Amino acid sequence: MKSSGRPRAHTPRAIPGLRLLRPPASSSPEDGGTFFPMATSHGSTPTPGHDHHSPSSKADAGWMLPAEPLLSQLTEPAFILDRAARVLWLNPPAGLLFGRRPGPAANPWPASELGLRCEDSATPLGNPDFTVLSKSGASRDVTFHGLDNRTFRLELLPLILAIPSASPEAPPPGAVFILRNRSGRATRESTVRLLAAALESLGEGVLITDAQFDHPGPKILYVNQGFTGITGYTPEEAVGRTTTFLEGEKTNRQAIEAGHADLGHGRPTSMEVVNYRKDGREAVLVWRSFPVHGPTGKITNFVSILRDVSQVRRLERDLFQSQKMEAIGRLAGGVAHDFNNLLAVILSFSDILLEQTAQNPDHQKYLSEIQKAARRAAELTQQLMAFSRRRNLEPRVLDLNLVVREIRKILRRLITENISLVDRLCPEELFININRTALEQILINLTTNARDALPSGGEIFIETHKLSEEEAAATLPAFLTRGSYARVSFSDTGLGMDEETRSHIFDPFFTTKPIGKGTGLGLSTVYGIVRNAAGHIEVESQPGHGTVFHLYLPLVAAAPASAGEETAGSSATLRAEKRHTILVVEDDQTMCDCITSLLGLYNYEVLSTNRAEEALDQLRETPRRLDLLLTDLMLPKMSGADLAQTLRREQPSMKIIFMTGYSEDTVAGLEEFPGTALLRKPFSLKNVLQLVQQTLNPEA
Repeated sequence: MKSSGRPRAHTPRAIPGLRLLRPPASSSPEDGGTFFPMATSHGSTPTPGHDHHSPSSKADAGWMLPAEPLLSQLTEPAFILDRAARVLWLNPPAGLLFGRRPGPAANPWPASELGLRCEDSATPLGNPDFTVLSKSGASRDVTFHGLDNRTFRLELLPLILAIPSASPEAPPPGAVFILRNRSGRATRESTVRLLAAALESLGEGVLITDAQFDHPGPKILYVNQGFTGITGYTPEEAVGRTTTFLEGEKTNRQAIEAGHADLGHGRPTSMEVVNYRKDGREAVLVWRSFPVHGPTGKITNFVSILRDVSQVRRLERDLFQSQKMEAIGRLAGGVAHDFNNLLAVILSFSDILLEQTAQNPDHQKYLSEIQKAARRAAELTQQLMAFSRRRNLEPRVLDLNLVVREIRKILRRLITENISLVDRLCPEELFININRTALEQILINLTTNARDALPSGGEIFIETHKLSEEEAAATLPAFLTRGSYARVSFSDTGLGMDEETRSHIFDPFFTTKPIGKGTGLGLSTVYGIVRNAAGHIEVESQPGHGTVFHLYLPLVAAAPASAGEETAGSSATLRAEKRHTILVVEDDQTMCDCITSLLGLYNYEVLSTNRAEEALDQLRETPRRLDLLLTDLMLPKMSGADLAQTLRREQPSMKIIFMTGYSEDTVAGLEEFPGTALLRKPFSLKNVLQLVQQTLNPEA
């Protein structure tokens, strides 16, 4: 190798993960880089002037020529030793590291002066150490001590183990060594471990596949614990397979193929499909998938993030169902309210005619049939009210198991001999707050439906179970009040229902029975009663596999209250002995005329109007003393309660009867009217006259 008289100038290159210039005094090894002082612990400094090969080394210098240009381009420190472990050459990063001039050494110096030590040794590496390393080719972890007594960990790697000399039999003239910063490698390894831990701790599933779209599709290379939690499949069960094992009957293949097309064109994709867990249960999963590009830009892998939205979709369905039923309930309640007015007219006038045709049996018969039809229609309106939750029957604390046992005989009479009725009741007492008649109506309606679904016989099961607060929170929709619940499971082994039928069974007037065999109000009434009791109802059914209704009702701690049935008093004479003045306010003109005529026939003086404002105007123009105000609660502009309050200030002794077809919720706030009576629509002649008489003469 010819000497140029001046060492070749080299521009120092950056070492990955190392900072070759002195950092601020606050720098530390933990800040992501490593600082190597510009002088060794031995105090050696770059030698000024020109370096030349010594005469003794010139003979062997030629073997380094091929290595120098390559090593000069390395960003990591590299140096060349002769067979005596003397430093012959350093590349620029090594020169900066050890505080020596890079390039050929003017006078070879012992490698021990580099200050490199094995991790557990206090003695610098010398000739035997480097000779052994150059022969074995094994890397060695070493330490380097700087002037500031900071210790850095490095990896010493023999890159070129032997360089042939001119004579094949001669021993190799030297070896090349490279130093790698273990701090950078440790940082990278720590980052990889951190990323792996982060992937494993994600609540969402992570799945990595290759990019092969050939049949049967990309194969899974990695899944995290979140994937196992969502699907039930362990990494051992998933890796090596395609994602098709997650698909099933309800999986949307078109959505998956569209997503694959996006990925194949290098575009991220998102899709929501039904997948199947290991135990066979359905799961609605949202897949967000991304292509991974290699150094050349080619797609090498796909990464997918899976989120289980089954519970979210269930809550959305429950909310939609609740909103739909609420809307239908409002419609049903409004129709029932108007229908009640018509029925009240029919019942009242038929009562009047019955009274006047007592001596004509034929007329009596026809009128009786009219009354029967009207009462049946009234029962339907009550069911509509129950469904719409506008009819709130007075609840009581009941023992659920006791009610089931006591009504069992009635249920047995509703079914045929080839149907068995089995009850499996919870051994614990289950106290719920619900109207007993409403609860019995639920059981009767469900039994009737089950009977019709068992034309060839079968079994009906009634089961009760207690759900703890934790079990209820995991089972029931989030909008329900948190607490313990009683579950009533009513199941049959009958025909079952398809999904389309299941989606409409609680809709009013929806029925699968032949014309004339059902009104379509049975299950809608059940729904209204359960929701009115702050409960929840679910149904499971498949064609040919029977049906199961699950009713969830909040548990209460109190024991059942004694239920003393009240009986309404009756008067022997409906005709008034004293001519009282009554103001009737009813916005339905037909209803208003009916009540006015009815009271007039029984010796009452009646004033009537359709609006509260008109009533006030009439009384101001012609003041009259009122004995009784008979008003509908729901009036346009001014309500019946506001009218009563205004008139009470002027006539404190006036009695009040409110008419309504709605629930107790509507009449809440009437406590300021003590002694006020409530007349529920539809009512009959006898109901009106009895209540009027009792209100005007409470002591009679």
